[in-house]
Amino acid sequence: MDSQWHIRQQVEFLSSPTSIHYHRIEKYSSIVDGVRRIRRVLGGDHQSENERLLRACCRNDIDAVQWLFDNIDTDSIDLKTGINRSALHEAVLNRDGRPLVRLLFQYGADPKQRDSLGRTPIHYAASCGHLVIMIDLIDFSRVSVSTLIDIDGRCPLMYACGEGHLSVCQWLVEHGYADYHRKDDRGRSCIAYASRAGHAEIVEWFLSILPPESTNTGWHPLHYACSAGHLNVVKVLLQYDQHCGHVITHSGHSALFMAMHSTKNTIEMVKCLLDSNSSLDLTSQDIHDLNCDKSLILLFAQRRHSFYFLFAIIEKMNYPLSLIRLLLLINIFEIH
Repeated sequence: MDSQWHIRQQVEFLSSPTSIHYHRIEKYSSIVDGVRRIRRVLGGDHQSENERLLRACCRNDIDAVQWLFDNIDTDSIDLKTGINRSALHEAVLNRDGRPLVRLLFQYGADPKQRDSLGRTPIHYAASCGHLVIMIDLIDFSRVSVSTLIDIDGRCPLMYACGEGHLSVCQWLVEHGYADYHRKDDRGRSCIAYASRAGHAEIVEWFLSILPPESTNTGWHPLHYACSAGHLNVVKVLLQYDQHCGHVITHSGHSALFMAMHSTKNTIEMVKCLLDSNSSLDLTSQDIHDLNCDKSLILLFAQRRHSFYFLFAIIEKMNYPLSLIRLLLLINIFEIH
C-alpha cells in the first residue's frame, strides 16, 4: 500500500481534535511553565498565589477561590498558565462548576479570553457538554458564538459535534447562536466531525437541516465513518443518500476502499456499501493501494462480478494460482 495513504489518513483523523481534557493543569502542558515552577521552588516559593487560584479552580474548590480573592492580591483574574488557559477555562471543565464560574464573573473574568489554540471557555463548555455553564458564558459575554473560532477555524458547535453532545448542538442551532453551515479551515463541517467520531444520532439530526459536504481534500463524511469503522454512521449516511458512496477523495480513494482497510466492522461495512448501490466499485487508485484481508477480495468478487476489477486485483495482489481459480469460479458462477 502507498505509504502516503497512511499519512493522509492520520492527518484527517489526528488533526484538530475536539477533546479538551488531555491538557489538564495538573500535567504541565508547557515546558516553560515547568521551568518556572522549578525556579520558584528553588527560590523558596513553592506555590505562588496565582498558581493557587488556578489549581483551586481546577479542583472546583469555590471556598478556596473565595478565600484567595478575599485575602491575597492576585495579579489578575485573567492570569494564565501552560497553554494560556485562564482560571475561567479551568473552572468550566468541572461539570458542577457553575457556582465557581459565576463567582469568577463577579471578579471580572472574561469569557471571551482565548488559550494558545484560540479556544474560549465557551469552546471548553461545548466540548465537555456542560450546557448550563455554556449558556451562562454566552449570556455574560453577549457575543455571537459563530464568530468565536479557534486557530483552525472551528466554532463551539464543532466541538460539541466531535464530542457527541446532541443537546448542546440542538440548543446552539435552535437558539440561533451557531452558524451550522460553517466549515473549518480544512473544509470540515459539523457532520464531518460527528461522522469522524462516530456519533450517529448527531449525524442523523444534522442531516435533517444540512446536506453532507466534502472537505477541501475531498473527504466526504462517509469516508470518515468508513475509515474509522463507524457502521451506524455509515448506515445513516447511506440511508440519506445511497449514491454518496461514489464520492472520491482528491487522492482517488473511495469509501469502499476505506471500509476494506478499517480496523473494525470491516465486513459489515463492505456489505452495506455494496448492497446500497449496484454500481459501486473500487477506483484504479484503490486497487493500486489495496492491501486488505483476502476474504474481502472474495466478498467483493462475489458481489460485483467484474472481470476488469477482478483481474486488476489479482495482478496487484500477486495471488497464488489456487486462489485465482477460486475467484474466477465464484465470479462465473454468480454471473450465471
